[in-house]
Amino acid sequence: MSCLVEAGEDYAELRGVLLYGKAVRVDDRDRVLAIGLAIARRMTPGVPDELMLPYVEKTGAKRVAYVVERTRVVSWDHRRLT
Repeated sequence: MSCLVEAGEDYAELRGVLLYGKAVRVDDRDRVLAIGLAIARRMTPGVPDELMLPYVEKTGAKRVAYVVERTRVVSWDHRRLT
């Protein structure tokens, strides 16, 4: 699989990273919960874990997770060209 993250509007501002790798399915409930909690922390900075945990536990009960084992990384930063 590949994952692309890019930012910038004009050509001289473009920067990004492209990851190639293998998506590995995670079925273990504890690991899915840990991944869900890590994502929730990033999406809601400053919110204590004890407030997020009930939501993550409820939504995580019907989810699986995928972890990308990267095999190749390509990055660019056009801001360095000027």
